[in-house]
Amino acid sequence: MSTITLRSVKGSPLTNTEVDNNFTNLNTDKYQSGDNVSAGTISGSTITATSTLTVGGGSILSQDASVTAAGANQGAATALTKTYNIVDTAASADLGIKLPDVAAGLEAFILN
Repeated sequence: MSTITLRSVKGSPLTNTEVDNNFTNLNTDKYQSGDNVSAGTISGSTITATSTLTVGGGSILSQDASVTAAGANQGAATALTKTYNIVDTAASADLGIKLPDVAAGLEAFILN
């Protein structure tokens, strides 16, 4: 955070050097388009993303919170396409889902 000399705190008009220092400090600490954000640690129990969330530049997480099981065999079963999948509907016990195709680094989490 920039250090700024305020006239109201100083109690007298700022010198030219103090004004210049204020501008220099603001210019040094600014965020510009294209800069990477350094936010430190994100804390809390929930991060909400409305589409794909990219973590660390290498992990892409996606979710489907409403998977419906279908098909009595692997060819007709519902294919999972997201990282996090919640199977919330199965009309009968003989319906199923099929795991995603193999890919390097693929992670899939399923909640039934």
